[in-house]
Amino acid sequence: MYGISAVRRNGSRSGRIDEVLMGMLARDARGWDMEPTPAPVKEVIDRILNGDAVVAVVPAGDGSLVHGPRAQVRLVEEGPVEEESIAFPEAPGSPRLDELSRY
Repeated sequence: MYGISAVRRNGSRSGRIDEVLMGMLARDARGWDMEPTPAPVKEVIDRILNGDAVVAVVPAGDGSLVHGPRAQVRLVEEGPVEEESIAFPEAPGSPRLDELSRY
């Protein structure tokens, strides 16, 4: 499972996500197997469309990671064009997109 720990948004009105910090989560999903590195959102979309699990993660108080439901691909209006982006379903106790760090 891949985890996203931070996002970079473009400066447009839509605030579309352009890039993320994404890493490979450990088998128990409470830590990292591979630390997050910058990845274009297109890479994340490709992973989701190929069936890989991608989740938002935030640190818990005990140093472990908390993650939410799997990311989904969504369309964002960017002027006259719709572009693919990612979204995270909201669930109680799960990290929300607006809780992720920005870089």
